[in-house]
Amino acid sequence: MADDTSIRGGINLANGNHTIRISVVDNYGNEASREYRITIDDPDGAKAPVSVTTTQSEAVLGGTVSMDFTPRDNSVTGFTATVKIPSAFAQDYTLVHVEGCAIENQSYNAASGELTFTLNGSVNSGSAATLTLKVPTTASVNPGFPFR
Repeated sequence: MADDTSIRGGINLANGNHTIRISVVDNYGNEASREYRITIDDPDGAKAPVSVTTTQSEAVLGGTVSMDFTPRDNSVTGFTATVKIPSAFAQDYTLVHVEGCAIENQSYNAASGELTFTLNGSVNSGSAATLTLKVPTTASVNPGFPFR
């Protein structure tokens, strides 16, 4: 990792280079992991309008991984997000918005492996949308989910 720390659910990444490790463990204790390098380059830095956090600290084969898209405050009335999702994970995902918000223009591009969506609306606090991915039981080592 860029800063030699483990990233856990609920951590917001600062501008700069980071390495995210996804580890999966099956029911027999076998573990596989993969690292992804991402660069956060947000002109708003810590004041970024939307944070993306995970609700799990690890993924289990056959389980799920969720990402919450949380606006910094109710002045954020919409955003567009792009998440790179390996095709095996993209076959069984859900994207849910909260009351007062709507998801529009949701599309998955199999060639690029990118899920893009636009969310309109605002929330007073908490997540505006949650993306949940099912971890395939046949997941290969190194799945990751960069976003921008």
